[in-house]
Amino acid sequence: MDVLIEVLANKYSYVIYVDRYADEFRKYLPFRSRAHVWKEEVYFETPIVLGNRADTYLIELGEVYYWPPGKALCLFYGFSEPYTPVLRIGYIVGPLHYLREVSEGTELEVREHSIDSRFSRYVEVLKELGYYVATPIIDGATTVVASKGLGFNRVAFTLYIEEYGIHIESEPLFRYEQNLSTIKLLRMLKNSVKALSRYTRIDLDEMGNVCITAVAESADQLNTVIREFEKIWSFVGSVLS
Repeated sequence: MDVLIEVLANKYSYVIYVDRYADEFRKYLPFRSRAHVWKEEVYFETPIVLGNRADTYLIELGEVYYWPPGKALCLFYGFSEPYTPVLRIGYIVGPLHYLREVSEGTELEVREHSIDSRFSRYVEVLKELGYYVATPIIDGATTVVASKGLGFNRVAFTLYIEEYGIHIESEPLFRYEQNLSTIKLLRMLKNSVKALSRYTRIDLDEMGNVCITAVAESADQLNTVIREFEKIWSFVGSVLS
């Protein structure tokens, strides 16, 4: 049976959907560990022994791997590849860029994750659209995140749920730079997206990264908005590739 694992690291937590060897992981929960950061990867030792079953040399971004020499779980968030072969055990739920908040040596608490019932209505809508959904801690606040495969791409976003509406924010596309080539690209993208969408925009996040955002007025509108968001994500991905 599959299991959701939550890795707590200070003001952030990260949720892993384990669909291989889940019973082995569940037996040892909860446990404590310490984070290591190597290139664009966070990994940490576990008490789980899966033997030398590693068979993967090239990772898929968003998937989670077990590294036998260190009995470690490896979470990749960029262009890094594994040091030596690894074994795929599941997926990271939600955006990957939050993993950049983890520092070398950070103490971790690893436990089973439970969806916060306050967000059950939104979670249900997203699951019906085929998403893996979780409610981790983002900058100290419990937040809804979601991700899934979309064609050859991975789409992931954060939902900021307010009394006056829902703000949907993608993973960063690239860093915003105030130079001519970046401004020309952004104007082209913004105008193209504006012609294709009602709810979805090319935007900036609070860290100054270019991203895709959308707005839904309520949970009832969320299905429609997310479907449009997916189309724009695929369109922008095709332009940038």
